[in-house]
Parts: sequence; C-alpha cells; structure tokens
Amino acid sequence: MHAKVGTEAWDNHWSRLDGDGTVSWSDAHLTPEGVSQAVTLSAFWTALIEKGAPFPDTIYSSPLTRCLQTTKHIWAPIYQSRGAPFHPLIKELLREQITDHTCDRRSPRARLAEDFPEFLFEEGFAETDTLWRADRWEPLPEHCARKQAVLEDLFRRDEGACLSLSVHSFAIAVIMAVCDAEMYRVRRVLPRAARQGGGGG
Repeated sequence: MHAKVGTEAWDNHWSRLDGDGTVSWSDAHLTPEGVSQAVTLSAFWTALIEKGAPFPDTIYSSPLTRCLQTTKHIWAPIYQSRGAPFHPLIKELLREQITDHTCDRRSPRARLAEDFPEFLFEEGFAETDTLWRADRWEPLPEHCARKQAVLEDLFRRDEGACLSLSVHSFAIAVIMAVCDAEMYRVRRVLPRAARQGGGGG
C-alpha cells in the first residue's frame, strides 16, 4: 500500500488506519515475499549449523505478528529436524520502534496465543497493547532505553551460550547502538548462496 499511495499519503493518512477495506495492516503480517525470505534464511541457518555454527539455547521474539511468523518460518523446521522442542519466548520490549502507525500496534495476547500456540509469553505479558498510542511516536532515546532494559533482562536471566533474537530492522540498529557498535539500518539482503540459486561456495 505504501508503494501504491506514496510516502506522504501513507504517513499522513493510510498508515493510521487498520486497512483499506481489502487488506489489513494492523499488526502487519508477512507478505509472500517476506515468507519466501524467511524460508531462505531457514535453509541458510540450517547449512551454517551443519558446518558448526552454534545452535540457539533460547529463541526470543518481538510480539509483532510479522516477527513471530519470521521466527516460526526460520527456526521451527530446524528445531523439528533435530527433535528439539520449539518454544520461543515472546518479549514485549523487543518490538520495533513504536510509531503511530497501526502496523506497529500488536495484537491481543489471546489472539497471539491462538495463532502461535508453540510460543511462550514472558511473565507479566499484558492482554492488550499498553505501549502503542495513536498520537505518539517513540523518541529514539526512549527506544534505546527500552532495548537496553530488555538486553539487561535477557542476560540477567538467561545463561545460555547462544541466544537468538528475532527483531525488526530498526530494532537491530538500536541494539547495536546500545552495545556501542556502529548504528546502521539493516537492509534485506539474501545470503550469497541464495542469490546464486542455492549453490554452495
């Protein structure tokens, strides 16, 4: 829809609606392209793990539907192939920067539990989205503080050697910033083998 109406119309009008009567983007779902990319990444990680990359002790995910779908498409086949239980933990504060766009408003807990029964919820996860507001865009310092808090919580509670975080592109940039790494926006780039048609190398 963004590409169809342009940035100005999207930001000022359409992004604040739940949909256009045909398509809904409230707590947006993956597009077919997004599903395909997640499946490609699953194959990519399968190959890496077979070559000795660490297998995640715990998978954490943002509560937004598109991220939960990504987590499932990437990791469920890998866990199932190893006979390992697949139970990612949903963390509220891992979500993307909270804007006034409805795509950044999460679904109720009951709906997420119904759609993603394999996933677990962190203690205290609210039924409704208490963070999203229709008239507010989360400032960068607040987003950084939120990511700092969730990282400190993870490392305090989880002693695993390898943790997987399924988050969004700007959330990744902010995590890098609070870890004193260069902050830049991650773009969608397929692994080289996938771009070449799946061959090795």
